[in-house]
Amino acid sequence: MSRREPDTSPFCDLSNLRTPRPNPKTVPPSPQFFTASKSALQAPTPTSLRRRRPGDGVPTPTPLGRRLHALEVDQSRSARRAESGRERALRTFSASASSWLSLLLRDPSACGCFPGFTGSAAAAQPWATGKRGALDGDRARGGRSPKRCRGGGDRGGERSKEMTPAMVAALRESLKDACSLEDVTERMEKHMSKGACEEVLFMMFQICKNIDEGRLKMKARCPLVTDLRLKEKATRVFMSYNPYWLRIGLHIVLGGDSLLQTGQGKRDKEVHFLKLILEKHMLSQIMTAKSCGNKKLVEEHHVQGYSDVLGNIILKRIFLLVVALDRTKIESTLPLEAGIDGLDGGSPLLFCHQSQIKSSRQIIQESLRETMHGEGDILVHLTTMGYKLNYQQPALSEYDFTMRNLFEDLQDGIILCRVVQLLLADASIISKVIVPSDTDKKRRSNCTTAIQYIKQARVPLSDSDGVTISAEDIAAGDKELILSLLWNMFIHMQLPLLASATSLARELTKLNVHVTEQQISENKPHMGLLYNWVQAICSKIGMTVESSSQLDRRALNCFINYYLNIDISPFKETPTGCRKELFTCHQLDTISDIAGWPSSEMGKVLSDVLQAVDIPASGILADGVLFDERSTILLLAFLSSHLTNDERLDQLKNLINMRLYKSADTKIAARRISRGKIDIKYHPSQTDKNDGACTNQGLFFIYSLVYSGQKSYCKE
Repeated sequence: MSRREPDTSPFCDLSNLRTPRPNPKTVPPSPQFFTASKSALQAPTPTSLRRRRPGDGVPTPTPLGRRLHALEVDQSRSARRAESGRERALRTFSASASSWLSLLLRDPSACGCFPGFTGSAAAAQPWATGKRGALDGDRARGGRSPKRCRGGGDRGGERSKEMTPAMVAALRESLKDACSLEDVTERMEKHMSKGACEEVLFMMFQICKNIDEGRLKMKARCPLVTDLRLKEKATRVFMSYNPYWLRIGLHIVLGGDSLLQTGQGKRDKEVHFLKLILEKHMLSQIMTAKSCGNKKLVEEHHVQGYSDVLGNIILKRIFLLVVALDRTKIESTLPLEAGIDGLDGGSPLLFCHQSQIKSSRQIIQESLRETMHGEGDILVHLTTMGYKLNYQQPALSEYDFTMRNLFEDLQDGIILCRVVQLLLADASIISKVIVPSDTDKKRRSNCTTAIQYIKQARVPLSDSDGVTISAEDIAAGDKELILSLLWNMFIHMQLPLLASATSLARELTKLNVHVTEQQISENKPHMGLLYNWVQAICSKIGMTVESSSQLDRRALNCFINYYLNIDISPFKETPTGCRKELFTCHQLDTISDIAGWPSSEMGKVLSDVLQAVDIPASGILADGVLFDERSTILLLAFLSSHLTNDERLDQLKNLINMRLYKSADTKIAARRISRGKIDIKYHPSQTDKNDGACTNQGLFFIYSLVYSGQKSYCKE
């Protein structure tokens, strides 16, 4: 019976269906260990190697195929050139944007920004009207503490802080060995208001009362004097103060008007001098033995009494110094609603940047932690006595706003928020900045805050291709999107501050260009007026600039030449051709005598001069730098603020004159001339080479300096 036709089961037997067939050519198993074979190894069988013919498997290229391949190669090269040009343009504009932001952060007034708290809310603030409010530290901490709000003050109602005659007499008696109360009061009133001075004296009355009654005292033997380690530690803690403020504090406590005189020596010597005053006068007392000698008869008791009196004197001085500086700094601090203290106004920082101590409470805690008798947390005990220290140095005041790497510096969002604050004159963004931004979440939060304010200012949040710019892109360091955002911010936020529509219209009127009211009232008047301004200047020499894409070096050179009369030869042209084109705007009989000079150096000279007077994007004038359209507009915008203002134009000319006069390789003999007339001769240096090339010591430059009116020029 066949297996395919079972008589009982209707199913086939599939048990061996997937069983592989055995290999008929069995291979003997390899030995477990290698042993030498008794038979010789067989030589490999030689095979004839046949070289593949060129036509095997490869079709013969046809003329159409060759044309197609050439087209593909040309497209690939064009794409690479376009990508390379795009990268060069990004590098050029990133350098220009970095110079712009550096100037904005370093000198906001040079960019037309005046940081400060403006608006109707400023009038409601006590600091805006000159009032000395918030002396309890609410202003320095940014808000009122929710504690002890029952009854409107401390326990038992509002405590009076006015000094009565009896309190003044008691405080004078208590401080007679430490300092003079009248002198201290007079010196404090020079640095703080009368109300703050009364508050300091009231707190010192409470402290001195507890010290004299023995409830607040040092350990035996006065550790701050006898223990060198504790004395050095206390000195190091007090040196955490800014030397500016430490001089004021020592002047209040110890007196001496010479402490307020600065600039007499180097900083290292000044710091050493202040440290010496702390050790010899602040933390010691010479005449204490006379005051306590008649009170103790036994020698041991005499030493103990001397140490107790000395410790009490040092404690009173320390508490007076700390609370006086705390209240003085709080009164002079710029509120967070008005900007960054120390940058936008206010006063210098109370503590040094490199110090770990950033609050007045830390000064007391670190200097007296190991010296007090029977004290756990001394700050709690001092608070119950009415001695309150409230100043905390904000971290944002210590932030370094120096631009080093454009894309890395903008990732945390802090500098971007600062730029928005300066351009919008709105300091409310500062209160929302998280410092330090040491996590990705904090960085994204700062970038989101900046994006929200930029959006409220109606600045487009997209690039030229329509890609939306988000906070994540800035935090991630996307170069193209960051540059697109900066360009949009410059056009809509910075350009109106630099190129005033009124000043541009007035300048166009001087150039006999009719400006209609419609051009001034457009949504983007500044760009249109800026182009019209450049067109009017270039049209005087027969050059046409119809759009921003035609703003090249020749147009910019003619533009600068019209106002400053500094002739720059067009790049990659012969000196003869340059002479013909450059001096067409001047009279033929006033052409300068030119000795051999390299045309490629002229742009670099002007670039260095403009950079010296803090004009961003001036690096594009140098040879070898890609002439970027956005960088050109940025440079024109900053030049417009100087060239359309007669006073600033004269200042710019004077700065350029001083710069050129100081040059060792440039000798200019000039006389009084008017605009458009040049009679300046250039004398080359004697160290030049015979072939007319320029050495490192002597460069051939042409400088044509023209002043208006009765300006006098530098003599040879």
